Amino acid sequence: MIGAIYRTCMRSNASFMATFLVAGVFAEQVFEMSADNFYDNYNKGKLWKHIGPAIEANEAN
Repeated sequence: MIGAIYRTCMRSNASFMATFLVAGVFAEQVFEMSADNFYDNYNKGKLWKHIGPAIEANEAN
């Protein structure tokens, strides 16, 4: 298993850097989505996307 990972991802500098780049982009997306989800849940009921429809509905009447 370790040998297969080495042959695929770390045999040359270019493949190692490509693996590192893909892993970095993936990690960034996971962190960003997790932080956004935490922020939305922590501020539930305070953000525009939660209270905006009710305010706009009152203005329309």
